[in-house]
Amino acid sequence: MRRAFGELVAPTEADLRFALGALRVRFRELWKSPRTRRLRWIVLIGLAARLILAPITSWGIDTPDFILSGLDLIYTGSPYSSTLYFNPPLGPLLSAPLYALASAFFPTSSLVPTFDSITPAVVATGLTSNLVPSPTALLALKLPLILADVASTLVIFQLVSRFRSAREADLASAIWFLNPLLIWATAVHGEVDGLATLFMLLFLAALVYDWPLASGVVLALAISAKAYPAVLIPLGLLVFLMRPRGTIGAWRSRLVTIGQYALGLGLGVVPFLLYLGPISQSLAGGSASGVYGGLSVLVVYNGAVPRFFPPFDVLQLRQYAPGVLMALRLLVVVGIVGVLALFVRARWSNWRSWTPLSLPLVATVALSLVVGVVLFDSTPQSENMVGPLALVLLATPWLGRAGLVLYGLLSAAAFGLYMALLTPLAYFYPLAVMMGPGAVNYVNAVAIGFDTYQGPFNRGTLWLLVGCLGGSCLIAMSAISAWRLVRPPSVEAATT
Repeated sequence: MRRAFGELVAPTEADLRFALGALRVRFRELWKSPRTRRLRWIVLIGLAARLILAPITSWGIDTPDFILSGLDLIYTGSPYSSTLYFNPPLGPLLSAPLYALASAFFPTSSLVPTFDSITPAVVATGLTSNLVPSPTALLALKLPLILADVASTLVIFQLVSRFRSAREADLASAIWFLNPLLIWATAVHGEVDGLATLFMLLFLAALVYDWPLASGVVLALAISAKAYPAVLIPLGLLVFLMRPRGTIGAWRSRLVTIGQYALGLGLGVVPFLLYLGPISQSLAGGSASGVYGGLSVLVVYNGAVPRFFPPFDVLQLRQYAPGVLMALRLLVVVGIVGVLALFVRARWSNWRSWTPLSLPLVATVALSLVVGVVLFDSTPQSENMVGPLALVLLATPWLGRAGLVLYGLLSAAAFGLYMALLTPLAYFYPLAVMMGPGAVNYVNAVAIGFDTYQGPFNRGTLWLLVGCLGGSCLIAMSAISAWRLVRPPSVEAATT
């Protein structure tokens, strides 16, 4: 849409033809230009890995529930009918047509059947399930999420190429799309964090290119996939409030822009208002779970991890955990408010310098806000790292080499937690079921052995190591992002 004196003007037929022509040219460049040859290979390799893993892997605790919730959506109109689903509803809604198609050809009971042969591992470990989705059901769940990963890779390439060289854009695309953590979270676990990340990236693009209505819509879609992007709402408000608008009618123009942003948020949320109650209950229940662990320094209070050597083991007394969590959350709230204040100061001091090259600045602020929300959780999981990692790639000109180091360490810690939850082999129960009872029994034996192993690198020790590493990386990301707003890099480092 075009804007005249702050008012929206309906696009003409010529405008639409021009937009469609520009998209056609861009797609032709992506798939035919020699400049994007490396990008095409990155996408093809990553896509092949995902399509191989998707129908033969499942995380026994979550993935079957995701599919059953999608089937609930088809038959009851809500993915929350059986209280199995705990995320906003965008993921199931995108997969619903594929579930409906699968149900037309296969009995519903065959999509997520029960296998009693897995029961020994279920009883012994408590970290798997004897529900094993069929390859058809797994593809129905994961295909929209895989396509979202492809789209986010193209967005990262496009955005990074705006302020970095084509080679660096290729590198950013590769370390994103070929990241084992992202592949595992999407193609194995079936989590929707990659979907939320796609819309967060589009939100940042809309901010720096001054598309208020579109920015509101895509941010609402991000929130409808995963709740934590809601923390970015104030960032959009501040960006559009402080954009240069000339001298005549400047404040009126800003208010109109903010109104468009709010309208976009409303338009994006309206389709999901029906599910507001179940979503609120799920989020409230998760925040009060009383469980400590995951990728957080609070993992020291998890009952499954080893104790420190005396006399330091007193630091792991369970009664300290609520107080430490409350102090951490208080610091997070103060940090979020402080980062927004620093962003306001940075924008007022450089009022006329705003260009699309300011994307690393906006990404740095967004990273600090999103990491704050992750730290607010007492048990941040591996898939929750997907969003912050994507933002690191856009904020690298501001974060410097430390950003890339933290990207690697946090990716390793998050992927390590996936590997340490039970055993990597436990994710391949769908493949074992297809291979026969012997394969299932073998996976059972490995899972039970991993769970009961008490050697130096047992499951609890691995949880402690990756949890402390991941939690420390998150704290470091938050601190470095805030510091860069206090002491920004040189103009050359931030924009070239």
